[in-house]
Amino acid sequence: MSTAADAAAGPRASFGTPGGDGRAEGADAPGPSRRFEVVETYWGYILRSTEPAPAYVVVGQAVAALLGCVLAGAAIALWLFGSGAGDGGILAIKLCATVLMAALAGLLLWFATRGDRIEFQFDTSLGELREVVRNRAGRPTLSARYGFDGLGRATFEPCRGRGDLGWLMLHDLDGTQSLTVVRAERAAIAPLVGRLSRDLAAGSRRAAQFDAVQPLVERRRRPRPA
Repeated sequence: MSTAADAAAGPRASFGTPGGDGRAEGADAPGPSRRFEVVETYWGYILRSTEPAPAYVVVGQAVAALLGCVLAGAAIALWLFGSGAGDGGILAIKLCATVLMAALAGLLLWFATRGDRIEFQFDTSLGELREVVRNRAGRPTLSARYGFDGLGRATFEPCRGRGDLGWLMLHDLDGTQSLTVVRAERAAIAPLVGRLSRDLAAGSRRAAQFDAVQPLVERRRRPRPA
């Protein structure tokens, strides 16, 4: 499936921006929350968290960037300052070491520049949900996608010991799998639960028309025949 729909977002409606009546602007304006935002597009809408990335992700990407730069520099220095230019055996070893270090450096730098959070694209025109990660330059990478016909309902799941704070969850048809979307206050998530429930119900009736849709229930591991 093409990811051309991942671009060209429309006007942004943030749930943390209060309107004149003290509520966020937009048709489904919930209570004030700066933990996530909704971006309306011509094909649906994007839901992404605005909370800081977890510390382990930030530290991991920083370490990966440092190691990637060290390996890239070592691969270059191997040819600038190495000896044995006339020895075929040494040249072969240096070539293998360079390829290995360059590959590891590329992998580490890719991880370091990869995005640190997932955005959820609800495509109401195709009837599917996409998980997308954007890198530092804003280029999207499709991580997973689910057909609306494989999603059953949206719910608010309270965080343990956090009062009114909880998660927006999506569940498959039989309730055996769930997808964590964003965390926010109950007042902010409640309108989203209603909107997603309506969109999932309407989109599931159209999903069968599109070959690109892969229902969530089909992604589970099927038991092997005896």
